[in-house]
This record gives sequence, structure tokens and C-alpha cells, in this order.
Amino acid sequence: MIKSWFSYILGIDLQNEVLVVFQTTYGREDHERQDILTCHIHPTQLDRFSLTVLKKDATKVNGQGDIITTTQFIKDGEIIVSSGGTFELGFFSSGETSTNRYVGIWYKKPSVITPVWVANRVAPVTNKSGVLKVIQSGLVVLVNDTNATVWSTNSSTTVQNPVALLLDTGNFVVRDVDDPNPENFLGQSFDYPSNTLLAGMKLGTDLETELERYLSSWRSNDDPAPGEYTYHCDPTGYPQDLMRKRPNVTFRAGPWNGLRWSGAPNMVNNSIIYFGLIMNSREINYNYKLVNKSVISTLVIKPFGKTMRIIWIEKTQSWFNYHSADADYCDTYKLLLRKPN
Repeated sequence: MIKSWFSYILGIDLQNEVLVVFQTTYGREDHERQDILTCHIHPTQLDRFSLTVLKKDATKVNGQGDIITTTQFIKDGEIIVSSGGTFELGFFSSGETSTNRYVGIWYKKPSVITPVWVANRVAPVTNKSGVLKVIQSGLVVLVNDTNATVWSTNSSTTVQNPVALLLDTGNFVVRDVDDPNPENFLGQSFDYPSNTLLAGMKLGTDLETELERYLSSWRSNDDPAPGEYTYHCDPTGYPQDLMRKRPNVTFRAGPWNGLRWSGAPNMVNNSIIYFGLIMNSREINYNYKLVNKSVISTLVIKPFGKTMRIIWIEKTQSWFNYHSADADYCDTYKLLLRKPN
């Protein structure tokens, strides 16, 4: 029998490390069991899943705080920190023995680096010579020791005084220093996600520009290059979320019913997280927000095609997986497509 499960957090006591979880278990014959249970989090319950976590290098906080300008840049070994101290941007290696260096964004508070966005996913710097800077045309460029461009943003618009800012939402934006209007950004990392959906990000399509924002898995836990799996909000017909393995759909959670994806009955708004769908003539986008600002939580798509909602537990200094769409559940989509004998 193919089994799978979904669980959603209903409540949390961070001081006592207690989660209240609503869980549903599915079987091939459409039998299901629903339970409300209290989980006391212990270290043995953590790290039961494969997640990219990296040790933090000895880094120097760049003097300009949260900003990169045409005259102030960051070198490998330096970081910038968002104004509220929530996120950091800097350089990291993808594995303990790798010399490849990437520019990424991660939460500041956790003691380990779990990148939520990677700039140069397919073009690492092969040593610690990388420099990230803004040039006068309004592009952010990553150069190596020969001053060759390894990666850059792309924009057809120019401004008088371009800067790049790391916002406290985790969004890395390029704009004119005197124009904070998001409508006039030259570029932003939220438009080009990696494998992680942060609170406030959009998963879906801008109907006017035809820009689709979707998640793509890492190739492996040590290689942030795009992997085989992608996670989308499909605007075709009535919006629904789906996962693809290259062109093939491996998972659907049903159309949006006004509150949640119809195939995810446990997806409920609560004191921790609120789910939403924006649907109008300009855009169709799924998003979520964290009601409790002290909670650090993200949605991640893994290299093996599994979505996981994780939460950082300060007491154990570890990530806890409290919701996942199991790979076995993805297989049930194939079962639905089979012709009866």
C-alpha cells in the first residue's frame, strides 16, 4: 500500500519546544486517518531529513550595512546585513571540500547557513577572489580575480544612482538610491527564486509581463545548480499548485478553493502562518505570511522532489520539518491517471 502524510502546525510554544500538529495519513484505497497530536521536540526528532546546512565562515560585516553601491562593494569573506538584522548576504561554499564559491542569502539568527537564495547557481567562482558590486548601468555583477564577469543581473532600464539593497524580507533589490517604490525596481531576487519560498514571496505568474516565479530544486545537496524538480502555481483553468520532474507533472494538490488547495485538507490558517492566493487581471500568485514574526520558517523543494516546510528551533540549533509532501504521495497522482484493469 502506498502511504503518505501531510501535517500542518496548529500551534507552537517555542519556549517549551512544543508543536501541536494536525496530521492526515493517506492510503491507496482512499482510507485516511486524521489526528491532532502534541509533539515535544527533542534533538532525536530533528535532522531526520536531508537539508543543506553549512557552517558559517568567519566573516566581516561590511561597513555599509545593507547596501552595495558603485563605490562600495563586498569581497568574499564580507557580508551585508538587512536593516532589521534578519538576513545576511555573502559568499559560501557548497560543501566541506568544495572550493566553489556562491553568493547567497540566509537567515542571520541560525548558527548554520541554509541558503534561501543563490545568485550564481550555475557559475561558481572557483576560489575566494569573488567581488560583488554595482556598476553605473544599474547591474549587479560578480567578478573573479581576472575581473571577468561570472554572473550579473539583467535590466534594460537605467537610473542615475543605482544601489543594491538587502531588505529585511530577504529580498535583494536593485533600485535608484532615492526611489524606494517597488514598481521601479531594476531587479529583485524575489522574481527569480531558487529552491526556497520565503514569507512575502510570490509563487505564480505576472499576467502582464508573463514572468513566472517558481521554485527549482538544487541538483544535489552540495550543488545549487537547478535540479530536476520544479514547483509551480499553475494559472491554467483555476489555479492549483503542482510539481514537475522536467516536463512531467508528478504532483498536484488540487485547485484553490478560497482558503487552501482543495487536495490539502490540513492546510489551515493558524496563529503561525497564513496562506493566500492573489488572483486578478494582473497576476495569479500563491503566497504566505508568518503571523508570528519570531518564527523562522520556509518552504523548500528538495533535490529528490519533496516539498518541506521547516522551522528553526533555537534551543536545539536545528531545523525541524513539520510539514512535507512525501515522494510517495507524488506517486498517487500517477495512480489516478492509470486506466482501470
